Amino acid sequence: LNIVTGVFVENTKAMLNQDETHLVMETIEARRQWLEEVKQLWNTFQTRELDLESFSERVKDVRIQALFHKLGLEVESENVAGLFSLLDFDGTGTVNLDEFAMGIQMLHGQAKNIDMARMRHQIMALSTKVGDMLDLMQCASFTQSPISKVCGSRSGELRTIASSTSSLIPGCIARVEHEAAES
Repeated sequence: LNIVTGVFVENTKAMLNQDETHLVMETIEARRQWLEEVKQLWNTFQTRELDLESFSERVKDVRIQALFHKLGLEVESENVAGLFSLLDFDGTGTVNLDEFAMGIQMLHGQAKNIDMARMRHQIMALSTKVGDMLDLMQCASFTQSPISKVCGSRSGELRTIASSTSSLIPGCIARVEHEAAES
């Protein structure tokens, strides 16, 4: 009986290993096929880099929309500019094959819980920083006092917040650092 049980367990282990190997191979093959479909779509654009204008023109073609649909993206003329900006990772105004493939990979399918949680966390952190900075700036402007006097020990914190959100409130860093130098 022990021998029969041992043989049964060994056969089960071997089948599980084969199933795992088969699953990995299927995943790799599906990934390879998906990348080929992305390249096929990119090749329809017939260029090394694509700008928004040419991207918009080409996406009007129903055949290209069908290829996007095959990759899991619904592309309509109303959302072309938004899609292009999501694909243009480096912000140069053009998209190359690498950006295109990476962007399509990130956009196709449904958002995963971890993606949503990451975005929520980043938005909350940014919101907190901007809120703190606005509170300090409003307090300083209402009292017509230098920021360093209003903030006291928080002026260093304000400098950190200002530097991490400088694109939101132009001139804030200069004012904070100028006042810090004076004090």
